[in-house]
Amino acid sequence: MKYHRGPLTSLPPDCVFSAPDGDIPLGAYKLPYMPVLVPLERAIATGQPIVYLEAHRAPEATLAALKAAPAAVIVAGDPEALGHMDGVASAALSSAPEQAPPVFYLEMAASIHEALDGARGLVRVLVADRNSRDVVYSRLRPDGLKVGDRVHDFTRKCTAQVVAKEHGHLKLDLNDIVVHPDHVSQRVVETPATWGSGECDTMVIMPDVSASMGYRASRRVRYKMISVGLAPEMFALKFDGPPRLGEPGVNGAAGT
Repeated sequence: MKYHRGPLTSLPPDCVFSAPDGDIPLGAYKLPYMPVLVPLERAIATGQPIVYLEAHRAPEATLAALKAAPAAVIVAGDPEALGHMDGVASAALSSAPEQAPPVFYLEMAASIHEALDGARGLVRVLVADRNSRDVVYSRLRPDGLKVGDRVHDFTRKCTAQVVAKEHGHLKLDLNDIVVHPDHVSQRVVETPATWGSGECDTMVIMPDVSASMGYRASRRVRYKMISVGLAPEMFALKFDGPPRLGEPGVNGAAGT
């Protein structure tokens, strides 16, 4: 079994992909398309090589099952990103060669509204806990979800975007499926528990998030981090090591 961090530049022929869920950061792995994900038991039963993505978010039992697989296994993930609570997979991934840290711009905003005005692309907002989530969400969406918002579909267990509101229901960008609002949860404002892969273009981080949590959550940011009320540099410091130095924008050299 091989542990791997960073882009997957070489894949075994006839491999099958598996993961803890469908939230795969294509940019982090440099995958040109979304792979077909196979449940772990079925992937092992094929007897083909397995590429297991987002392993740092998988529980200890997953690694034990992969070790028993009959074919070659690549366990891919980022031990510095937000991971499973037991931390076993993250510890194992730490043995792999370290990947280059992400490079993105840092900005500070006086309020979340100012931050969102400066955000671009896919935007995700991170707060520390559910209480903060509910407060911030109620301020941003006093009338509930609107078109363009991200939600989690309980039935299909995936994230989708609201494309229309019709007669008290929501139409999602999942083959135009229409659902009742009670069957989804908002992803306008998120906590570490719902952060998943964390891939986004702009990450807006609220001041109640700790420095180490902010650092871990920012590992899949593609373009910019905007910190509300605090210097964003504090979230760009590795939680158990030295600052990430030397790249324009990462330390506020650009975009601040």
